[in-house]
Amino acid sequence: MSHHPAFNSVDSMEGDIRDLGLWASVLNRMGTTEDPIDPEDVWVISNVLSAMAKRLDAHRREAFGKVGGRA
Repeated sequence: MSHHPAFNSVDSMEGDIRDLGLWASVLNRMGTTEDPIDPEDVWVISNVLSAMAKRLDAHRREAFGKVGGRA
């Protein structure tokens, strides 16, 4: 474990970064099927991705703040 001040902020992004790849796979499968996509499914996914983006941005800003940079 690093003692760098930004380590925890960056490390906390790991799960969301991994999950982004999984969500991309889900969207790819949805987009390449001939079955209609239920609007409610898209709504649920968009909410998950929006929340993930907010968390990642908060962690990014926190990490930059800890190393004296600008977010």
